Amino acid sequence: MIFGKPQTPLTPEEQIERNRRRAIGLSVAAEAFKGGDPVSRGLALRQQFQEQEEEIKTQEQQEQQNKLLDEAIKQSPNITEARKNYLFSLPYEQKTSAFLKFAQPNEQKLTAAIQDYEYFSKLGEDERELFLQGSGRGTYSPELVSQIEEIKRKQRSRAGLDLTPGEEQLDKSFAKDYTKWEGGEKQQSESNITNLENKIATVLAGANVSGPAIGYTPDVLKALFHPQATSFKDEMNDIVFQSLRATLGAQFTEREAQRLVASVFNDALDESFNIPRLQRLLAKIKAIYVEKQNKADYYSKAGTLKGYVGETSTFDSILDSVFFDELSGMTNEEVMERYKKAPTQDERNSILRYAQSLKNAGE
Repeated sequence: MIFGKPQTPLTPEEQIERNRRRAIGLSVAAEAFKGGDPVSRGLALRQQFQEQEEEIKTQEQQEQQNKLLDEAIKQSPNITEARKNYLFSLPYEQKTSAFLKFAQPNEQKLTAAIQDYEYFSKLGEDERELFLQGSGRGTYSPELVSQIEEIKRKQRSRAGLDLTPGEEQLDKSFAKDYTKWEGGEKQQSESNITNLENKIATVLAGANVSGPAIGYTPDVLKALFHPQATSFKDEMNDIVFQSLRATLGAQFTEREAQRLVASVFNDALDESFNIPRLQRLLAKIKAIYVEKQNKADYYSKAGTLKGYVGETSTFDSILDSVFFDELSGMTNEEVMERYKKAPTQDERNSILRYAQSLKNAGE
């Protein structure tokens, strides 16, 4: 038996070319089988592959040019470190144009961000705050952001605050929450509180949204026979979710909002029973809003959360604020009966926490 000579392994480029030829051959054969024009199909595929290859080469060239440009920026003696950092943050096309300006020792025309930075650096601390408020600048300029953080650090230092790394990290994390809160979440929360107040007013006015006839109707038929009750609960889910998401943050999920409403608003019970629960839920949501605003005010004034003592709300604490007042007016036997008849596991868990709180109080 005679074996052929061992073949030399293909280079990556040769393997790609072989795969392309195979792809073109198979496509041409399929086109001919369908009665089409195999020649045109083959030419079109070859053209497509060439365009893809040119695009890849262009991207590689741009990446290489960008690396060379970054190295030139690093080595330039006429550009300050602050401006170098600014250049590194720009896309390639803008970076090239800006570099040519900054590389000249006597350049006159600067970008808006650099003009802001150089002007900002010469201002006093009170003037800096006014400048930022008036110009709206600072969100896109790395130099301004860095300068603002440095001012805050000095303010904390002058106030005698010796922050631990954990406290520094807490401040940085809350800075993002603070921006979102003042940028729209606060107004969203206020709007949802108003919506919840309106929903409760609707029930007080006599809207038929709960009761045995509604509660014991299968879910698939509720929308058909009790559309007002269905839409009321859906809107309650949305309001509670949006409000608590704005105040408690991303850790409060839409599923938790649905569980909360399902436990607080029992659609098998009469409205007169559900109204006090909704009112207590509203009171808790308002308290959470006030807590978030107090925290934001403290941070805005002190520049840090160190020393702030507030109340942390969780899903369980919100649910307990609704049920504990209700349970406090019952006998032990009534509490046990309520536990047995509770329609959700979350309500049963709250009753157990209530019993534990009584036990702890008596110890």
